[in-house]
Amino acid sequence: TPLNLIEGQSYRRTVSSKNNLMKTLLILLLLPLLLLPLLLLPLLLQPLYAFADSHCKTSEWGPDDQIGAANRITEMSVLEAAKLVKTGKTYSLGLTIDTNTPAFSP
Repeated sequence: TPLNLIEGQSYRRTVSSKNNLMKTLLILLLLPLLLLPLLLLPLLLQPLYAFADSHCKTSEWGPDDQIGAANRITEMSVLEAAKLVKTGKTYSLGLTIDTNTPAFSP
């Protein structure tokens, strides 16, 4: 036989080539179907953005505001809050993060 092929080897190569061709065609056919949702996502989100624009309030401190309600903290409000202190007891509000910290805190 040409190239000293073992009987049946040529057939296996043909079947293998057809299988590879089928896999390639399947990928080429399915790839657009898999990408279609990603392409349609901006179109699907447009109504949501329009709803948010029409229903969300603008910041009372202007469009460039970065701290929101923290703008309400003034020297006077701090003095008024300090008058509410009755004892000197303190409370830790920090969260210890180490290897024993659960992934989702309680």
